[in-house]
Amino acid sequence: VKQCFLLPVSASCPIVMTPPRVVVKHGGSFSVICSTSEAQVEGMGWESSLGAVSLTDNVTSLPFKITALTQWTFSPQCYMNLLNGDQCQQRLSVTVYKMPDSVTISPSSHLGPMVEGKKYSLRCDIDKVAPVKNLSVIWQKRNETIHSQSYNSEVNTPVQESSVLIISPSRDDNGAQIHCAAQLNLGPMGPNPAVMASNPHEMIVHFPPTFTGPETENVQLTSKSKNILNCTATGNPKPVYSWQSPHPLQVDTKNKAVLTPPMLLPGTYNCTATNAIANRTKMFIVSEVQGLTTFAAIIGAGVILGAILAVVLGMLVTSEGTFSTTKGSWLAGRTSSSGII
Repeated sequence: VKQCFLLPVSASCPIVMTPPRVVVKHGGSFSVICSTSEAQVEGMGWESSLGAVSLTDNVTSLPFKITALTQWTFSPQCYMNLLNGDQCQQRLSVTVYKMPDSVTISPSSHLGPMVEGKKYSLRCDIDKVAPVKNLSVIWQKRNETIHSQSYNSEVNTPVQESSVLIISPSRDDNGAQIHCAAQLNLGPMGPNPAVMASNPHEMIVHFPPTFTGPETENVQLTSKSKNILNCTATGNPKPVYSWQSPHPLQVDTKNKAVLTPPMLLPGTYNCTATNAIANRTKMFIVSEVQGLTTFAAIIGAGVILGAILAVVLGMLVTSEGTFSTTKGSWLAGRTSSSGII
């Protein structure tokens, strides 16, 4: 068997690897062909830590195969001896990868529901992944990426990594699904996609009551208006309601968001919505419509005045159609039964 490793190396080495690089799962197999367009070739061979292909005379291409790659760092080399005594060699780039055993997400600073506006951290644990320099951890909420992290370690063996996400939830996040995913960025030669995701974590966010309408509401009473006091509020946990009124409402007010009393009197009515986070109070200012009240008073006074006038006129008009300030009357040339005519 001819092998020669002490010959001078040429400045350029016309060796072509097909494929040019290999991405292989740990324990997997691969094959590659080393070839050249050089005509003056004495022979070619392969060397590696998992076995060699001896120098083969008078060939311009030479295959190399691994049936089970058990090493985490592997760099086989193809060499070529030329007829002029020169030798050149080229190493094959091999990336050995392993998908994680598991990807899990857990609260690292808090257990239980979150409170709107406070800061919390969630941790994503990636168990035994390689190589870590190709790892990206992606956080998604409602399937939209909100954070990503990469790593610079040159360790090729499997490691445990983690990523921490700092969040300040809002009420819109209540019920949202959040998860993390470990992605190995192995390029076009690797599996696509090389992703493992955690189970989703449901965000439970508590927030104080917020009224669906204004916190101060003016209610004007009219003859045609319907008596409605709407204190509806959103909140988590769900709010409970209590009422304070200047007059009896004649309806059940216990934990009622909306009241429809049969009668409302002017005054200020307060509704309080309460949950474990806070309580909020809404004020209803109930008043009569001033213009309609004045108009009604004027009409009423006119009706009363008209009635009085009718009574007075009825007393002063005699049966003959004349007026008298007494129960007698003045007639031309005669005396009435009550006096001189």
